Amino acid sequence: MVGGLLPASGSKTYSLLGDMTDVTTSPNEPLVFLLHHANIDRSNRIWQANALARDPRNGDDSVMWGYPSNYSVYPHSFPGCYLHDVVNSNFPFTDIFAGQKGPVTHYDVLDKTRPGQAPYVYDNMAGGQ
Repeated sequence: MVGGLLPASGSKTYSLLGDMTDVTTSPNEPLVFLLHHANIDRSNRIWQANALARDPRNGDDSVMWGYPSNYSVYPHSFPGCYLHDVVNSNFPFTDIFAGQKGPVTHYDVLDKTRPGQAPYVYDNMAGGQ
């Protein structure tokens, strides 16, 4: 169903006002985009809470849930995908966290949204905390 809430095919998702696969229009979509990204964040928080329950060291700054810190740790990745790389160097996020100076790195996102650190909570964390 093109223009509706359901995908037209298995490879492309359409929504009310924007195409979810087009970065220029997807943020303009008032329902699916926001719900989709909020649930991604919630799923990440559940994963982090479960990882901390298994081993509290997973959230340590030196481990940071096993996110690769550099090429020598994980040589199969690409520049821009390591822990201290800017999330999107072409369109860097700035000023999204209180006190944040400069572009946001993957470390910043993981640190500022970890369980107990984020400035928000979820009503339902089924499967986690």
